[in-house]
Amino acid sequence: MRERDLQALEFDKVLRLLAGCALSSAGHEACLVLRPQIAVAQVEAESERTWQFFRLLEEQLTLPLRGFPDIRPSLQWAAHGGAALEGLKLLEIQDIAALSRTLALFFRRQGGGHNSLKDLPERLLSFPELEDTLHHCLDESGRLQDEASPELRSLRRRLRTLGEETERRLRDLLRSSQARDVVADHYITIRNNRFVIPVRADFHTRLPGIVQDRSGSGETLFIEPLFAVELNNRLLLARKEEEAEEHRLFLWLTDLVRAELPRLESAFAALTEVDVLHAKVELARKQRCTKPRLGGSAVRLRNARHPLLLATGKPVVPIDLLIPEGKSGLIITGPNTGGKTAALKTLGLLCLMAQSGLLVPAEEESCLPIFAGIFADIGDAQSLEQSLSTFSAHVRNVAEILRELTVPALVLFDEPGGGTDPLEGGALACGLLVHLKERGARVAASTHLTPVKLFALADGDYQVAAVNFALDTLTPHYLLHYGTVGQSLGLPMARRLGLPAEVCAAAEATLSDEARQLSQVIMQLEETRATLERERTVVASEREQAAALRVRQQALLAETEEKRHHLWQEELAEARLLVRRVREEGREIVARLRATHPRARQELTQFLHEQQATITAKEHEMRPPLIEDTTPPQIGDEVEVRDGKIRGELVAMHGERARIRRGGLTFEVAATEVRKAVSHKRERQVRVAVASSAPGLPEINLLGLRVHEALPRLEAFLDQAVLSRQPSVRIVHGMGTGALRRAVREYLANSPYCASYNEPSRSEGGGGVTIAELTL
Repeated sequence: MRERDLQALEFDKVLRLLAGCALSSAGHEACLVLRPQIAVAQVEAESERTWQFFRLLEEQLTLPLRGFPDIRPSLQWAAHGGAALEGLKLLEIQDIAALSRTLALFFRRQGGGHNSLKDLPERLLSFPELEDTLHHCLDESGRLQDEASPELRSLRRRLRTLGEETERRLRDLLRSSQARDVVADHYITIRNNRFVIPVRADFHTRLPGIVQDRSGSGETLFIEPLFAVELNNRLLLARKEEEAEEHRLFLWLTDLVRAELPRLESAFAALTEVDVLHAKVELARKQRCTKPRLGGSAVRLRNARHPLLLATGKPVVPIDLLIPEGKSGLIITGPNTGGKTAALKTLGLLCLMAQSGLLVPAEEESCLPIFAGIFADIGDAQSLEQSLSTFSAHVRNVAEILRELTVPALVLFDEPGGGTDPLEGGALACGLLVHLKERGARVAASTHLTPVKLFALADGDYQVAAVNFALDTLTPHYLLHYGTVGQSLGLPMARRLGLPAEVCAAAEATLSDEARQLSQVIMQLEETRATLERERTVVASEREQAAALRVRQQALLAETEEKRHHLWQEELAEARLLVRRVREEGREIVARLRATHPRARQELTQFLHEQQATITAKEHEMRPPLIEDTTPPQIGDEVEVRDGKIRGELVAMHGERARIRRGGLTFEVAATEVRKAVSHKRERQVRVAVASSAPGLPEINLLGLRVHEALPRLEAFLDQAVLSRQPSVRIVHGMGTGALRRAVREYLANSPYCASYNEPSRSEGGGGVTIAELTL
């Protein structure tokens, strides 16, 4: 990729946005030097790595990453024999070792299932001996602790003893009558590393000693009494011995660092990479980015947004950028200020982001090829120093692009053929489009030139689009309409911007008949397109209303059916009551009739059995059948996988894969296996085989199951346990990685059936079992 093209598409500004999300100076620096890759395998691997990191943080919410210091200068200094690092630099190395160990543990525990991240735990190395030694020797300020060595402990004990003795004798002097009128104030201080007392300048001759300093006003002298000279000398010598011991210890600690230099450099590089990945995810979260499908030849960006416009915080109108498979490129037409150049830059910038391992601000079903080069001729490259006019600068840039072009390539032109005669410029632009099509490059270009518009319409190998513009008010909508060309509206725009009417009228008079007729035809086509668009919108609205009406009708029908069902239930209850009453009264009647009619009891009993059978059969007829919606599921629908093991909300469709959210968990399955959830018109009955590990304590065993397999079984188990009025249940999930245990307890925390849950003693299963107290 040429730096000139990256600058023209403002890729450096996107990198600055990315660097602003980094937590460390090293991560910030690494973000700024990020460059698009062209090797297919590397592009796909980096994109998938970022996406899996995004998914991991989406599942775990937090990452134990914090800002960390740049230890590279310290490691370079430590590489020299005899070098000694100061305490603060050693503390920074200790911080890096601790952070590397913490992140390695996080990725080992939580990174399962994310294959693109499996190298991180091995690269985030641990330094237990170095970390423990630094922790033992240094305090939080980087100063050596007394326990760093027996010699240092002894020296500091001696220093404290000497210091206390010197201060005690100086305090005695301050309290004595000898110093009552001499001292300026009653305190002890240090000047030139020696203990002194403040003495009034006009009385200093009354206190024998050595003047070490004086105040700024000159009224106070800081005198070291003669008896303190020997004490201060002993203190000074002890401090020198302490400094020598500290220097020896710093040399020793630096030697320990030197022994781990290659591993420390590797761990720091891995930490920096994690920071860059985290910055990519943070930028993606801010701008609602996703991973495009890479490869193929089609460009399909749905609801694409320019990342720099998103960074301003102002509303951004999303656009669709489409170059179907089999088309050589996209030609965008329409007035100035309509968003043509912004559309070109959005296309180029999102391609650069995708090939740099960044997620892009577009919908999930977006697709992008992997280009060997992305070239741009955008903006005015005029240079007076190099004697280049606007036209010659563009031609020179285009010539360089054609020399360096290697397919697959994307070439972006903003007004090709501009800056010269429109006929010749149009012919030059058409020649470029033909040449690039023959070489197999993809082209996206904006134009006002009529020859280019006509060429694109007639050629058939280029997709045409026009920026949406309100013709009555001449205001842009910043959208692209495909399959049509737009007017440039130069004269109407000039009139609206205040150019005198007589100038505009004179300009219109000079237009040729062909140009005027072409302008009228394009205007009529645009009006027809706008009318059809309005009609399409009305039809779509009516279709939505009809769908809503169907849903309402189905709801009313279900409500009516439910009322009929309840009414029949009441009638059934009355019939059963009647049967019971008849049975009770029938015994007395049979007893009275037995003497005269011996078969009366058998006949009455047969009659009652027949009526009971009739009621039961009618009850079965009233049970409504299962309702299965065969329409394709939409985002937000409640869906289930066809084997019934996963049920939840459909949150995304990505080609042949679908993502389903259930509670705090997200599952990815084949789209062909997803259907709308089957509903019943009456309450669902669940029967679960409940095993019991002890009388009165039902148990379910989830060992060996994955989360998406275990939760439906747990749900059915709790249904049956509540129906059988069990006060508590035992759930066996095992220890494992802890994923199943967390999912079970998260489910219990949100379940209306569960009043509380706890972990039993180790003898009863410990962390591998959860006891749930149920709400009765």
